[in-house]
Amino acid sequence: MTRFLFLLTVTFGSLGLISSQAAEIDFENDVLPILENNCLHCHGEDEQESGLRLDRRGYMLRGGDSGLAALVPGKPDKSYLIEVISHVDPNMAMPPDEDKLPAEEIELVTRWIKEGAIWPGQMDDRAEQEIDHWAFLPRRTEFKHDSIDDFLSEKLVAAGLGFSEPADPRSLIRRVSIVLTGLAPTPQRTEEFIEAFERDADVAYRSLVDELLGSPHFGERWAQHWLDVIRWAETNGSESNLYRKNAWMYRDYVVNSFNEDKSYDQFIREQLAGDTMNAGPATGFLVSGPHVPSATVGAEPSARRQARADRMDEILQTVGASVMGMTVGCARCHNHKFDPISISDYYSMTAVFQDVEFGSRYPELPNDDPRVHRESELRAELEHLRGQMRAEGWAWIEDWKGFQEVHFPSRTIDSLRIAFTGRFVLMDEVEILQDDPREQDGLRNVALPSLGVTVSENPATKNEGMSAENLVNQVYGAKEFKANSPKDSPEKPWVTFHFPEPTQISRLRLSSNREDFLETDYINGLHNIQYGDFRLEVEDESGKWQPFATTSAMKQKSSEDQQRKAIQQKIDEIIAVMIEEGPQPAFVARFVEPVETFVFARGSPESPRDPVFASAPSRFNGDLGIEPDSPGAQRRKAFAE
Repeated sequence: MTRFLFLLTVTFGSLGLISSQAAEIDFENDVLPILENNCLHCHGEDEQESGLRLDRRGYMLRGGDSGLAALVPGKPDKSYLIEVISHVDPNMAMPPDEDKLPAEEIELVTRWIKEGAIWPGQMDDRAEQEIDHWAFLPRRTEFKHDSIDDFLSEKLVAAGLGFSEPADPRSLIRRVSIVLTGLAPTPQRTEEFIEAFERDADVAYRSLVDELLGSPHFGERWAQHWLDVIRWAETNGSESNLYRKNAWMYRDYVVNSFNEDKSYDQFIREQLAGDTMNAGPATGFLVSGPHVPSATVGAEPSARRQARADRMDEILQTVGASVMGMTVGCARCHNHKFDPISISDYYSMTAVFQDVEFGSRYPELPNDDPRVHRESELRAELEHLRGQMRAEGWAWIEDWKGFQEVHFPSRTIDSLRIAFTGRFVLMDEVEILQDDPREQDGLRNVALPSLGVTVSENPATKNEGMSAENLVNQVYGAKEFKANSPKDSPEKPWVTFHFPEPTQISRLRLSSNREDFLETDYINGLHNIQYGDFRLEVEDESGKWQPFATTSAMKQKSSEDQQRKAIQQKIDEIIAVMIEEGPQPAFVARFVEPVETFVFARGSPESPRDPVFASAPSRFNGDLGIEPDSPGAQRRKAFAE
């Protein structure tokens, strides 16, 4: 009997539980009382803390200032309401200063959302935010005045005022000269203008204005206004305030644009995507604001993520304030409280610029640029000398100041070992080059990751946290590979590159701190080689590593063989001239691979939420018409259009 009662209880109890869970949620009786008792006194019609209302479905769909939807029908895991009432984050636990809701109430709300968040009478509510600020409303066309002067005159007369008296010619030429060029007129030009003004004031004034607009000083004066708007400077700002190498190239681009009377739309397109338009210096616009260099942040991953987020914010502040006419930075942490920019809009815009990093590169220049022409001449001479070295079967080293380039007879390999002769190695990047293409920047001939290369290193000399894998990440200046031999150890550092298939190679590029050459080489010694001599080795049939070239032997032979020495000296001379007279690196942005972009809850890169894709703000129908995985240049070009 006892056993029967036990089975009966379990059976009907389980059926009751199943019945309870299977019953459809009744919003009016199950969910609304929970909201009324715990939420609506702070998030209702009369008061909306953090901009959040929970008394209507549409407001819940939109969410509050956080930019996170309180309600995502069918997806409780994406609904911020569930997160806060579940006390996932102690700092955002709701209700505040009160006990957590009972588990059964949280379960009811969760089930309601999972079942579609049915709210009788409100299923047609939308999440869009209405903005009635005049700046975002259609322009009114009625304007009863023929000119701005007529409009001003009417207002002045109504106030009992009138226009100022016309200036005398001496004052007039001084005023217009300073306004247009920033320079006062010479005494001789002033007297000439006064005489011409007495003959025909209108002709004299028009002629003067045309003359000043045609002056190169016009661009210098008016570029200043644009450079002030975007906060341009030749140093980084912040505590380090480091020099930005050749940042003047962007400044001169702006000056020349004014002097050429470049159209505004072309001016903007080039500054957002000039690398696609042979106007590489124009992209200095994107990195004109202050930033903290990565080298000063340290190695802590979270600190680096925060610094990167800060740099992205500087880009968006520049773009927003200068060409969009609004500040978008508020939306980094929450929906903008004044402008129609949501937190999703903000991070969708960061996706546009994910390939941009503060730093230098060789800017893209038109073929008729004098530096490009000079480089072409010098490179032809260099290739001729290289051909002489190859004809003799020689291996040699070229010093490009920021990096070394090691040349050797072409060979097909499936793995390559660099065996260092010293005990200490510090490097930032190794590039293995398959051929000798002419590339304007001279830096990015082959991206090792695209070849499927993997890297291993001597475990006996490994430095934790600075893996050899970093040698193929195309990041210059990070100094992310370090190796050193323990005291009294016979082991020396080595790095091996494994190719997925036999690969023909003929050159290596190696550097310890290429970023310092690209950005701060006015400080001597920063980019000195910190890895010493090494051997290049391949595996023989027995699996043993055999050297085929050594840098110490290259140096010795170049000093002993007179013919080889003469060719080497000419190569070194041409490289030195090319570095000085050819295209130069400038602080006009460095390009990196775009990464997946997420909304950061409360602006923290440690709290990534939903992924977003490159677009302009939704208020402006921001779909760019590109694929989500489009390269960075295509994203910026579409955004510019």
